[in-house]
Amino acid sequence: MMAFIVDPTQTLPPSGQPRPAVRVWGWAILAVLPFLSLNVAQYVRGPGEPTGFICYDLPYYVANGREIFERGNGIGYGNPYDPAPAPPVIYYHLLSWVFGCGVSLCGIPPAVMFLSFGCLAAVLFAYGTFRLVEGVLPSDWLVPVWFLLSMWGGGLLVLSAIVINLAGGETWAHDIFRLDPHDGWWFLNWGRNSVFPTEAAYHALAVQAWLGAVTRRPWRSVAAVGVLAATHPFSGIQQILIIGSWLSFKAFRDRSARPPLAMLGLVGLVFGGYYFGYLPRFPEHRRIFAEWSLDWNLPAASMAAAYGPVAALAATRCWRDRRCWRPEMTFLLVAVGVSLVLAKHELFVMPRQPLHFTRGYIWMPLWLLGLPLVQRLGAWATRWAPAKRVAAVVLGCGLFCSDNAAWLADRWRDNPDELRTSSAVLDIFRQLDRRKERGVAVTFSKERDNYLLATFTQLDPFYGHVFLCPDWVERGRSLAEWIASASPNEWIDDIEVLILSKHRRYPIDTDSWDVICENAHFLALRRRR
Repeated sequence: MMAFIVDPTQTLPPSGQPRPAVRVWGWAILAVLPFLSLNVAQYVRGPGEPTGFICYDLPYYVANGREIFERGNGIGYGNPYDPAPAPPVIYYHLLSWVFGCGVSLCGIPPAVMFLSFGCLAAVLFAYGTFRLVEGVLPSDWLVPVWFLLSMWGGGLLVLSAIVINLAGGETWAHDIFRLDPHDGWWFLNWGRNSVFPTEAAYHALAVQAWLGAVTRRPWRSVAAVGVLAATHPFSGIQQILIIGSWLSFKAFRDRSARPPLAMLGLVGLVFGGYYFGYLPRFPEHRRIFAEWSLDWNLPAASMAAAYGPVAALAATRCWRDRRCWRPEMTFLLVAVGVSLVLAKHELFVMPRQPLHFTRGYIWMPLWLLGLPLVQRLGAWATRWAPAKRVAAVVLGCGLFCSDNAAWLADRWRDNPDELRTSSAVLDIFRQLDRRKERGVAVTFSKERDNYLLATFTQLDPFYGHVFLCPDWVERGRSLAEWIASASPNEWIDDIEVLILSKHRRYPIDTDSWDVICENAHFLALRRRR
C-alpha cells in the first residue's frame, strides 16, 4: 500500500483532456442543489410569508443596490439605513450595482432578483470548483466523485459536539452546532458558501483566481481578483494577499510573473487607498466601521474539528510527494498560510471580524492538497471485497459529509434566522414601491419589517439594520416611548411615513397625517407639512 501511495502511476491513468463543458455544468448543478434547497424550504414551511432572504444579513445587499439609483449617483451609494436627508455617496461595489440594476431599473422583485442571481452564482461557483479539482488531480479517475466530495464535504464539527455531549452527560443531540460558529452560518467548509448568493458570487471569482494559479495563467488570476476587489472588502483583500504572495514567490525565479504582479500591486494600491484612505475621511463611515469591528473569532476547538481531517491528509500528501513536488502545491500552501493569518489576526492586531476570512478559504486548499492522496487510496480500495468496499465508501463519505448533512437537515426543519413577514405587510410595501414613495418611514408590524423597508421600497427606515443604522438602540427606544406616551422628541419629527396596524390603537393624532394606501390589515400615512 505504501509503495502505491508514493507512485500512483502504477494503477491510475494520467490526466487527459478536460471534460466537456456540458457534463461539467450538469455536475455543478447537482452539487449545489442540496444547498439551494434551503430557499425552497422557506417557501414550503414556516409561519408567515417568505421574503426570499434566509438569513438576517442578506436583504441589505439589495437595499444597497437600490440606493445607487434612488439616492445615489448611478454608480455609488450612501448608507440606506442612515435616515439623514443626504448621506454621503461613498460606497462603490459591483455586486450592489448589479442588484440595483435588476430591482430599480428593470423592475424585478427583490426576492426574484436575489434568488435568481444566487442560483446562477452558485452554479458558476461549482463549475469553477470542478475545473479546479480537475486541475490539481494527477489522474482522471472518478473526478466527478472527488468534485462532489469537495462541495459536500466538511470536518467533524457535529460529531465532535456529539462526543462532547455524551462525555458531559447531555443528550447526544444537544446543541450539536456548538463548534460551528454562529450556528454554521460562517461556512467553514467550501460548498456551503453556495447557500448565500453573495458568497457564491465571491467564491465564483475566487475560484477563477485560484484556477489561474493552478493552470499557470497569472493574468486570469489578476483579472478575477480585480473584479472581486471591486465587489467585497473582506474577500477582496484576502485574495489580493493570496495571489500577490504567490506571484511574489514566482517572480523570484520567473520574470514572466512580474508584469501580472505589478498589475496586482496597482489593484492593491487602489483597493487600499479606497478602504484605508478615502472612506475613513467620512465620520458616517467611521461610525459604521467601529460597529463592524467585532471580535468574531475562530476558537481552537472549532479549528481542530473543522480543519483537522483535511490538514492530516494535506500533511501526509506533502510529505510523501516531497520529491515529486507539483507547482500548484506551493500555491495551495500559500493560500492556507495567508488565510490562517487573516482568520486569526486577532492575535496580532485589533480584530475586524476574523471569521470573515474563513468561508472555506482554509478548508479548501488543505483538501486540494490532500485530494490526490485520497484518489490514490480510493483506487487502492477497489482491490477490496465488494462488501468491504461498499461499507468503507458509506462510512467514509458519511463522516466526511456529516457537517453539511446535519446542518442542512436542521435548517430544513427550522430556520430561525430567515426573514419572514405577513402577506399584508408585503402588500403595503408593494403599494408604496409602486407609488415611489420616499422619505423616512416606520412600520409598526414588527421590528424586522423596518429593516426590510429599504429592500422592498424606496423609503428610508427610521431604524433598520442593527449595525448599519446610526444610533439604532436610541432610535428604537425613542420610538417605543413615542408610542407609549405620545411624547414627541427631536428624532420622531424626522418620520414622514407611518405604517400602522388597523387592529391596534396608537396615541397618534391622525389628523396630522394623510392616508397614502391601505389594505385590510395595515394603513400607510404621510405626515402633513
